[in-house]
Amino acid sequence: MYLVGATQGFIRKPFIIKGIINGVIAAVLAMTLLGTFIFIATRYIPELLIVQDENWLLMLFGIVIVIGILISGLSSALSVRRYLRLKAEDLYF
Repeated sequence: MYLVGATQGFIRKPFIIKGIINGVIAAVLAMTLLGTFIFIATRYIPELLIVQDENWLLMLFGIVIVIGILISGLSSALSVRRYLRLKAEDLYF
């Protein structure tokens, strides 16, 4: 696409969006596993219910989503930037 006149931003955008979507999916999966672990842990250790706070859990889940989006979006952006800066002869052996 770069050879036919597409800008770097035009090439980079779909990859970054796909990375962000993958980050959201991974964050939802992580929150599901974390919620399941907390639920199972409170069934076997009832004392954990005393220290469990809904605001803390919501904040934790929000942080998991934000970190998932940031890590995946940033890594996608950096990897696409790296390959766009390579010369054509460096791409192929």
